[in-house]
Amino acid sequence: MKTLFTDLPGAGIALSLLLGSFATHAQGIPPEDSAKWYVGAQASLSHKIYIIEQGMGFGAAAATVGGHGGYQFSPRLAVQAGLSYGRGSTPADIPSGQFNYYPQAEYITSLLMVPVLMRWAFAARPRRFRVEGLAGVHLSYFNLRQRGGGVETEPRYVLNTRSVNGYLDFGLGSRLRLGSRLELAADLLLNLNYQRANNFYIPLAPGGSVALGANYRLR
Repeated sequence: MKTLFTDLPGAGIALSLLLGSFATHAQGIPPEDSAKWYVGAQASLSHKIYIIEQGMGFGAAAATVGGHGGYQFSPRLAVQAGLSYGRGSTPADIPSGQFNYYPQAEYITSLLMVPVLMRWAFAARPRRFRVEGLAGVHLSYFNLRQRGGGVETEPRYVLNTRSVNGYLDFGLGSRLRLGSRLELAADLLLNLNYQRANNFYIPLAPGGSVALGANYRLR
């Protein structure tokens, strides 16, 4: 699972190319419906920086599923908001390096995200397959578990921390219309934590996420 999270940009590009290939071969799809409101669901993988008390930052991977609703203000502009829930993978206790008694690890035991995202289509006219610029914000409510101990002379410990972080989101998205109301969507986002981690050498705390989902336009 670690390998999967370390190749988020490649996964996002692959999803967009896959949707593009579907669009090339799709035939006889009805014209886009004039409905403005839409609802959808998506699954995502992310690796972001989470900051807890005293400004300590940790990089952690998580997988989430959720739903969203949006409004198409114009053929090019849409805004959506949603709710997602998930958790991170639990690292294996494999001794390595100087931490040969109980290896240090940080991972997300639960994660609730509330994103708001603006989508701007690069093409002026609606098309079956469209590429979009994405910008937005989201809040992450999370439980972080830390465990470690170092060498054998030190006691083991497990710490559980709850916190809320805010992020700025930028990236690219693509949507493929399958019918007058149904479409597939793939998003690749850069996630920047509002706060600065005091244990990082750079002022920003960057992360990334990739998502695949579907939307349905309402009457």
